[in-house]
Amino acid sequence: MLSAVMLRRINRLLIGLALLAAGAYIVTINPAPATLRLGSQSAYTASTGVLALILFCAGVLFATLASGWWTIRGLWRERRALARERQQIANMELIVRARGEIAAHEFTRAQSLLSGLVRRDPKNCLARIELSRTLEAAGDLKAALDVLDTARRDHPMVTEITLRAVHIQRALGNRIACLDLLDMLLISTVNSYILETARDLATELGDPKRALAYHARLVEVGYDRNRFEIERASLEFAVLRLGVSEIQGTYITPESANVQHDSTTWPQQVLQFIKRFPKCVPALIEAAKQSTVSGDPEGAAAFLTRAAQVSSDPHDWQAITQFWIDQQQPDKAVAVARTAGKPLHGLARAFSDLDLARVYMHFQMSEEAAEVLSE
Repeated sequence: MLSAVMLRRINRLLIGLALLAAGAYIVTINPAPATLRLGSQSAYTASTGVLALILFCAGVLFATLASGWWTIRGLWRERRALARERQQIANMELIVRARGEIAAHEFTRAQSLLSGLVRRDPKNCLARIELSRTLEAAGDLKAALDVLDTARRDHPMVTEITLRAVHIQRALGNRIACLDLLDMLLISTVNSYILETARDLATELGDPKRALAYHARLVEVGYDRNRFEIERASLEFAVLRLGVSEIQGTYITPESANVQHDSTTWPQQVLQFIKRFPKCVPALIEAAKQSTVSGDPEGAAAFLTRAAQVSSDPHDWQAITQFWIDQQQPDKAVAVARTAGKPLHGLARAFSDLDLARVYMHFQMSEEAAEVLSE
C-alpha cells in the first residue's frame, strides 16, 4: 500500500498536470494574436491564450501576496494584543501584591511597587488610585491628592477618582473644593451618596440654601419620602435661623452670621415653623429653649419629648432627663429615663438602665439604683 506522503505527492503531480493541460488547451484553442496595451508607449502582442494565462497567473500572484500581507498583519496585531493582555495581567498581579503590602501596613513597599507601575504605565487608572490610597495611609495627603489630580486629567469620567479626591480634600479641610468636585461629578452621575455628601458639606459651610438645592434633587433618585421631609424641615429651619441671603451660593458660617433675632418675634416664628413641620427636631429643641427662657419648664419638656420621639435618639431622651434633674424634679426625671428604655433591647437597653441608675444616684436613691443594676 502507498503511504500517505506518496499519496500527497501523487495528488500534487496530478493537479499540476491538470493545470498544465488546461493551460495548453487554452493556448491551443485561442491562437489568434492579441495586443495588451499598458500605456501609450507600452504594448505587448501575443496569442490570446498566452495573454489569458499571463493575466490569470498575475491575478493569482497578487491575491497570494495580498493574502499573505493581511495574514502577517493580523498575526502581528494578535501578537500585540496578547502582549497587552499579558501586561495587564502582570499589572493586576502587581496591584494585588501592593494591596497586600498596604493591608500589612508596609506602605513604603507598596508605594515603591505602585510608583514603578505608574512610571511604566502612566495611563493605568487603578494604579494611581491605589497609589493615592497608599500615600493617604502613610499620612501624605497632599501627595495623594496630586496623584488623583493627575489621574483625573487623564480619566475625567471615572467616578471613583473624583470621590477619592473629595475624601482627601475633606480630610484636608477644603470643603469648598469638595463641593466644586461634587458639582462637576453631578453633571454626569447622580446618586443619593453624592447628593447627601454635597448637602452635608453645604450645611457645614453654613449655606443651608445651597444644601436645600442638593436635598431637593434626592427625589430624583428614589430617596425615602419620610426621611426626605424630616431632613428638609431641618434645612428649612436652618435657613430661618441664620437668615441666609436669597442669593444662591452665598456662604454664611454660624460664626460670621451674627444674626440677632427679635426676642418678641423669634419664639412666634419658631412655633409657626413647628406648625408647618411638626417633626423638625432642631425647631422643637429651639422651642424648648425658648420655653425655658420664658419660665415654662412643662412646655420645654413637652417639646423635648416630641423631639426625642421623632429622632428616637437616646441622647435626646438623656437631655430630657437632665432637664428634669436641673429642675430638681426626681419623679419626672425617673419617669423619662424609664420611658426611654422601654423600646430598647440588648446593649442599648443596658446603657439605658445605667442612665436610669445614674438618675437614682443623683437623687441619693441607692436602693432603687441597685435594683435596676441587678435586673
